[in-house]
Amino acid sequence: MATRKVKVTLIRTFSKTATVDFEVDENITGDELVDFLTDSDELTEIAENRMGTRTLEIGDDIWDWQDPTNNDGGTL
Repeated sequence: MATRKVKVTLIRTFSKTATVDFEVDENITGDELVDFLTDSDELTEIAENRMGTRTLEIGDDIWDWQDPTNNDGGTL
């Protein structure tokens, strides 16, 4: 029986999530709020510290396959 090679790839992602309640002036909104949060060293420090206490969570596995001989492939 003749055979051919089919490639199968398993992709497994891991993530950490940290949520921070951060107080801002009620008058800061829209793009100004985005800029304020982006530029906040305090927010960055709090979020990084919180992230350090979290554990990795496993996401969904993705199985892909490719059959180059028949120009075919997909997700299992």
